[in-house]
Amino acid sequence: MTGKEKVKRKARPITWVPMGLLIIFGIVVVVLILSEKEVAPIKAIAQTEKPALEELPSYQILDLTDRLDGKRDADVLIVSFSTTTPREKRESVFKRIAKKEGFTEGSFYCTVDAYHANYSDSYSKAHPRALEEGYLGRLEGMRFIESSYLRE
Repeated sequence: MTGKEKVKRKARPITWVPMGLLIIFGIVVVVLILSEKEVAPIKAIAQTEKPALEELPSYQILDLTDRLDGKRDADVLIVSFSTTTPREKRESVFKRIAKKEGFTEGSFYCTVDAYHANYSDSYSKAHPRALEEGYLGRLEGMRFIESSYLRE
């Protein structure tokens, strides 16, 4: 061998494990950066959305009837409501109760006297203001009907 000859070295093979780890690390970094950019708008949207529907008030199903036409009719007592409860709130709560309980038509009361007066002439005569003071309204086919007994 002369001094001018080059020694051929055996080329080192590229190890794929470190290269693979480098690629995976790069992908993870990119995903984290992109997901952080996408999370910020979602957080902003969540903060501007309406609050979740409030819980239903305590209520009692006084009567539930399966009719021959396939519909269910109910009479519901909500003692925490009154005839002065805003119409929009009554309508919203009535529809949510109907959906939860599985009926499409029903009458809503805030007193048991109003319920009895609605079905009994003798009870109505004995308690002449019962319907006026305790009838909240009706759903017919999930359409809210305000009672003529209610003061506007």
